[in-house]
Amino acid sequence: MRKGVTQRGGAGSAGIGLVEENRLRINLVGDVQVQLGTSGLTSRQLGGTKPRLILVSLVLAAGRPVSKERLIVQLWGEHPPAGAVPALESYVSVLRSRLSGLGCSPWLVGTVPHGYRVEADGVSVDVWDGDAVLAGPAPPRGGCPTSAIRRAVRDTLASLDSPLLPDEADLPWLEEARARHSRRRSELRGLAARYELEAGDAEAALRLTTRSLEQDQLDERAWCTLLESYVLLGQPVEALRAFTRCREVFVEQLGCAPGPRMQAILERALLATADDGLGDLLSAVLHLGDTTASRPEEERLRLYARARMALTDAVSA
Repeated sequence: MRKGVTQRGGAGSAGIGLVEENRLRINLVGDVQVQLGTSGLTSRQLGGTKPRLILVSLVLAAGRPVSKERLIVQLWGEHPPAGAVPALESYVSVLRSRLSGLGCSPWLVGTVPHGYRVEADGVSVDVWDGDAVLAGPAPPRGGCPTSAIRRAVRDTLASLDSPLLPDEADLPWLEEARARHSRRRSELRGLAARYELEAGDAEAALRLTTRSLEQDQLDERAWCTLLESYVLLGQPVEALRAFTRCREVFVEQLGCAPGPRMQAILERALLATADDGLGDLLSAVLHLGDTTASRPEEERLRLYARARMALTDAVSA
C-alpha cells in the first residue's frame, strides 16, 4: 500500500490541537488558505503581501530551515533595502500574530540559527500530500491497487489539479515552485491513470491520460498508458492512430521515434487482431509510415489517405 496517502504529522504536535479536526491545514493550490478547525485565514488576512510570501516560502521548504538571506532575496530581489533584516523580522512577527490569532502555536513559524522554519508536525499541506503520495511505495508488480488507494490518489489529484498561487507575483522562486507543481500534477495524473488501468477501468485511464497529453505531448509514459487503454478496450485502430501521433510528435520535437515499450504495446494490439486479418493491415500502415518518411509531404498525405480508407473499409466490413 502506498504510504503517505493520509495527512502528514500527528494531532496535538506543537500545541496546535489535541484532535484531528483541530489540526492546521495550509493550502497553496489556487490561493493561500490557512484553516484550523472551523476557523480560517484567507491570503488577504495574513498581514500583507510580504508576510504571506514568507509563509509560502517556509511551507514550500517542507519543514527545512530557510535562511534570512534567502528570504530577503525572495522578498526584495538581489538589491534589498538597507534595513532588510529588521524589516524581515517585523514581517515574521506580523505573520506569527495573525496565525496566533487563529489559534495556532506561536512556534509554528520557528526561529533557527540565521533563519526560520515551519513546524511540520501537526500540520498538513496540500502540496505535501501530493509529494507523499508520489514518494510512497507502489503496489507489487502485477498487483492491483485497492479501491481505497485508487480513491486516495484520485482525491489528492483533485485537490491539486489547479495552478499554484496564480495570483501571486511572477517572482523567480515562485515560478520554480509553479513548475515543480506542474510536474507534480502530471505525475499524479499519470499515477491515477496507471492505477485505473491496472484495475481494469480503461475508460477512466483514457480520460486521465488524454488530459496529461494536452499538457505535455512528450510524456511517453502517458502515451504508453493511452495505447494500453485502447488495447484493453479492444480498439486496435485507435491504438495505431495514437502511436502514429506520438511518433510524429517525437520525430518533430525530439528527432527520434518512441521507445521499445510503446512498440511492444502496439505489437500486442496487432496480435489481438491477427485472427481477423486486421493486424496485417495495421502492420502495413506502420510499414507505410516508415518507408514514406522521406517522401514529399503531398505524396505522403495521399498514401496515408488511401491506407486510411482501406482500414476503414476493413473495420466496417
